[in-house]
Amino acid sequence: MNTYRLMIHQRDRLLGHFESGTPYSEDAIKTIATSLNQCEGYRLELLVACGEKRLVESTSQGVRLLYSELLFKPFSLDEL
Repeated sequence: MNTYRLMIHQRDRLLGHFESGTPYSEDAIKTIATSLNQCEGYRLELLVACGEKRLVESTSQGVRLLYSELLFKPFSLDEL
């Protein structure tokens, strides 16, 4: 199961992103992309998670995860 991030731009201004890691994330991305592609002035950029960056703490009590961040790479909407 992949995690996707759809970056949404309107007239070269980043509006935000939609991120989904659900079992039906491809369908969710396709639905949103299809809807926005029908509107003039929107540009979409799709990214797929390719790894994770983690910050851990190791003490005598064990290892503890302090922070994690997904790493993304560009992905083609046509490949979904």
